[in-house]
Amino acid sequence: MLARLLGPANYGYFAVISSVSIVAGFVATLGVNRALLKYIALHSVRRSINELALRQRLAVHVLRVSLPAVGIVTAVVLVDVVGFRGTPRLALTVAVAALVALSGLQLVMADALRGHRHRVAAAFLEGQSGGAISFVALTVVLLPFVGHRIGLTTATALNVLAYALVLPIWWRFLRRRWRRVSREGRRAQRLERRRPPDQRQPWERSFLVLALTLMGTQITTFAASQADLWVVGATVPATDLSLFSAAFKLITVIGMPLYAARLALTPSVVALYSSGRIGELQSVTRRAASVAMIPALLSLALIVAEPRDLMTWIFGAGYAGGSQVLVWLTIGQAVNGLTGICGVVLAMTGYQRDALVIGLAAVAVKLAIGVPVALSSGIVAYAAVTSITTAAMNVAYLLFVRLRIGIWTFPSLRLGRMSA
Repeated sequence: MLARLLGPANYGYFAVISSVSIVAGFVATLGVNRALLKYIALHSVRRSINELALRQRLAVHVLRVSLPAVGIVTAVVLVDVVGFRGTPRLALTVAVAALVALSGLQLVMADALRGHRHRVAAAFLEGQSGGAISFVALTVVLLPFVGHRIGLTTATALNVLAYALVLPIWWRFLRRRWRRVSREGRRAQRLERRRPPDQRQPWERSFLVLALTLMGTQITTFAASQADLWVVGATVPATDLSLFSAAFKLITVIGMPLYAARLALTPSVVALYSSGRIGELQSVTRRAASVAMIPALLSLALIVAEPRDLMTWIFGAGYAGGSQVLVWLTIGQAVNGLTGICGVVLAMTGYQRDALVIGLAAVAVKLAIGVPVALSSGIVAYAAVTSITTAAMNVAYLLFVRLRIGIWTFPSLRLGRMSA
């Protein structure tokens, strides 16, 4: 719908704004969303609510500053760098700032819900395009504009509206548990202040270091794929950017089953590893990869068979030129699925620095090689480069999981394991 409402001239810009806003949302949380998820999962094993409550209280103080600050800085820099010709700069800046802050808040809420075992609610709230329920809300608010052309600012503002409609409704799933932990947090903080200084545990620094490291792994993992839009946006004309963006959106169909497995199993990875059940951890991760592999291969077969017709049917005749890009991105995404949830396992079992280094190396290679290729050979050649680089990153995750933990996360072809 957005591809048709905005047209090839502006749809690529909207894709860049959405992508940057989601990545900036990771920065805006400073990683406390994933650190909280880890401690909520540990609480289910240790039953140490005071430990969790103190960290949740610190996280709230951090988010009150970081969400609006990162949102404003991101919006100002993005609008200033890209320019967005013919678009009201102030209105677009305000809309982007709000989108970044709401994206970060949605990440925090999704991980908190997941940690407290509201996994279905969390699954609807987080995703590569901002979450399934926000996607539904955006579709609804776009319906009155079908058949017309809308501007970039209007599209971004409608995206903000979609987030704003969803978050208060989803807060109801989390409110009771969050407030109970907050009350414990106030009590735990009073007890902590009464202790002599030499008996206090200096946990704040370790929590923030963990949060920042996890933020880095989240950003690099996401940027390893989303950076493609930024590179293409900086190197090719707006129409080519729209073709690449349309193909890029379509391949999320292939990656979605594995992405869902990552979201659903993150608390289980923490709980199983912390309790020493390594064999069960391998069994769970390989089953998840097996189940995710089947729809991924079916999607791959469908897309590779008729890429041009598929692009025309979904996005319109103006997007048929992105078919070769779609094929390359599809092949790369299918290869990634074969490595399973290795990145999550590495990051959530204490080896987040390894995951961070691998992700940064992949982004660096993609920029060093991809930018000259995009400038000289166009979007098809860049699609080939990025697919190979991202696949290599996931293979490195897989090998490091084997090296550090001693397990494999790739799919099992045994029928008993897959049916389980």
